[in-house]
Amino acid sequence: MSFTLDIDLISTNIVIYKKVDDDFMFVAFNKMAQKTEDVDANKLLGKRLTEVFPGVKEFGLFDVLLRVQESGKSEIFETAFYQDSRISGWRKNEIKKLHDGNLVVLYEDSTVEVEIKKQLNIQKSLLSTIFDIIPDLIWLKDIDGIYLYCNPRFEQFFGAKEAEILGSTDFDFVDADLANFFRKNDLKALEENAPRRNEEYLVFADGSYRGMFETTKVPMYDDENNLIGILGIAHDINERKEHEEQLKIYASHDSLTGLANRALFLERLSHLLRQRESDTNIHAVLFIDLDHFKIINDEKGHATGDKVLIEVAHRLKSLIRKGDTLSRFGGDEFTILLENIHTSAEAAKVAQKILDKLREPIIINENKYQVTTSIGISLSPDNSKESEELVHYADVAMYKAKSNGKDGYNFFTKD
Repeated sequence: MSFTLDIDLISTNIVIYKKVDDDFMFVAFNKMAQKTEDVDANKLLGKRLTEVFPGVKEFGLFDVLLRVQESGKSEIFETAFYQDSRISGWRKNEIKKLHDGNLVVLYEDSTVEVEIKKQLNIQKSLLSTIFDIIPDLIWLKDIDGIYLYCNPRFEQFFGAKEAEILGSTDFDFVDADLANFFRKNDLKALEENAPRRNEEYLVFADGSYRGMFETTKVPMYDDENNLIGILGIAHDINERKEHEEQLKIYASHDSLTGLANRALFLERLSHLLRQRESDTNIHAVLFIDLDHFKIINDEKGHATGDKVLIEVAHRLKSLIRKGDTLSRFGGDEFTILLENIHTSAEAAKVAQKILDKLREPIIINENKYQVTTSIGISLSPDNSKESEELVHYADVAMYKAKSNGKDGYNFFTKD
């Protein structure tokens, strides 16, 4: 028993060709294909393919038909669909050889699919370009910590190419402590199901760069909302950190001399007094004011005055211990915090050294300037245990030294 299949009943586009000499002739064109192409099969049947579609050889379908005709092996081929010499769509063709030697082409409109792929490829290329030039380290790991992707900047960190990194873990490139640190933060981001940020000090494999990075780790999901891994981005914040440190220095130090400023001096004094465990030791505050400094500023200018202040700061710094605090309190006023001295005589000894040192001429541009100073001294706990009071009392004692003829020191007394 035999039967004939009516291809017009099939909802797939179908065209059947017969090999004729060096060309193919239309043998059948079902209704679905006629509707898709908006043609009448009666006008095509018996005609040659190259006659109806002169450009068929240019876009590759003709060669595929020849191969299937010769080999008998089916092929799938995607080709452009032309109108007015322009690509207006795409067709996905499945070419098979029939038992009678003819070729059947089953095809469907793949324009939407091709356009989606095209857009995805454009986006992928764009992202790849961005990731390649971006200065941040970017990588993707699966949930087990195995690398799936990394950009060139990340390659520099490990000192290896992407092909070497993919399929490996952190333990293959960094020491166990750092690898465990990375893994710990990966797992926290996965467990919390939210972006996780932390700061890391990273050293590149070849030692070419080191610095602080802010790392963001984000759980990644596929289209079906299945967790597939974690995306990491490490942004270099070394410059920002240095800037922040510089701002801290500017906020707490004198810009001219580099010494601690008034705020930092009072902070350190208050901290020292708060943590005092016993009264067995003494803390001394020395308030130092230059004598007749205004004359130098007025006669020689502020530039010369600044150089004098810088030299005074240098000399004062050379006379105190490493743990003591020297500040430019304001203008031509300096303060010194002597921590944990045993007697007031130690403070007097430092004050005398200051007087002697500042009597030495200061030479600026071959000109000599003579600077003397008046020094007031207050002691804790004898005079007070409060920072503001100690500084005030030292200031009062300094003015007493000035009234006594200047170029000397005086201890604060309440009488």
